[in-house]
Amino acid sequence: MSTEIRHGTYVDRWPIPFKTFAEDWLTRSRPTVSANTDVLHQWAVAKYLVPAFGLMAVQSFTPDRIERWQAEVLSKGKPGPRSVQIIRGVLNTILEDARAKGFIL
Repeated sequence: MSTEIRHGTYVDRWPIPFKTFAEDWLTRSRPTVSANTDVLHQWAVAKYLVPAFGLMAVQSFTPDRIERWQAEVLSKGKPGPRSVQIIRGVLNTILEDARAKGFIL
């Protein structure tokens, strides 16, 4: 671990709540996207993703858990399938970022 710290490659592996990581991701992604895309990201995170996964550790996500959440949301009828697809795309982007940073194996 000390070698990783010296080289600047150390990543704290403690469980990170989804809400914490997602809000940080929003801040980091904001300068790289258009204003409309940022609003869409904020909507997906605040209205759907944080209420569903807020305290769940980023490291605990599984495809099965995501599919169950998606089925539950779709069964309610709102938002519609296209909106759920957009929300899931935002979730996938957040989780890909967590994987790229070494928080998810």
